[in-house]
Order: sequence, then structure tokens, then C-alpha cells
Amino acid sequence: MSLQNEMIQELQKELEDARPKAKNWDDIASHETFMNFRDAAGKMGLRQKDLMTLLKTKYIYKNTRGEYRAFSEYQHLFSLRPYTNGDYLGSQLMLTADGYLYFNKKVNGSLAMLQR
Repeated sequence: MSLQNEMIQELQKELEDARPKAKNWDDIASHETFMNFRDAAGKMGLRQKDLMTLLKTKYIYKNTRGEYRAFSEYQHLFSLRPYTNGDYLGSQLMLTADGYLYFNKKVNGSLAMLQR
């Protein structure tokens, strides 16, 4: 009986560990696989300014119109979404689900290294 109880407890612990990850993925998926930088930063536990500082180091740049664009080698992490504001037609750079996961791992990995 004790072996069964140990196995049950181990499975319950694995389930508890997986719940936050599953919720996080559900949150990402509910954004139709695209997330703006403010929402992404909040989910990562950062301020938007801090996420933008990270991204501007080597992932994104501002074009001549003042709009953010991804450098070519990182375009798969971002998506340009069109929008209109009155007469102005523009596009907003957003994170894809893969981009969110990539930068979330990068942020959490950096924090884990600092906590050692």
C-alpha cells in the first residue's frame, strides 16, 4: 500500500507543478497567438519599459516612421499586425506565441542566474 501512496503523491506533485504552465499556455493561446509588449511584459513579471530595453538590444529597431520592426534573424518571433487610427494606417509589432515563450525563458533564465 505504501508504494501506491508514494506513486499517487508523486503524480499529484507533478500535476501541481504542471498547472501553472498549463494556465500560462492557455493565456497565451487566448490572445490568438499574438501578444503586445505590455501584456507580454506583465505576464513575465516585468515592466513594459524593461522588456523593451531587452528587445532593443538586438531583436528590434525603430524604422524612419518610428515604428518597431524585428531584425531579419528574429522575425519568426514577431508579427506585424495592421491597425487604423482615424486616417492613419499603420502596423504594430507583436510577439508570436513562440516569441513570448522564447523571451519568457530568456527572462526567467536570467533571473534564475541572478538568484544563485
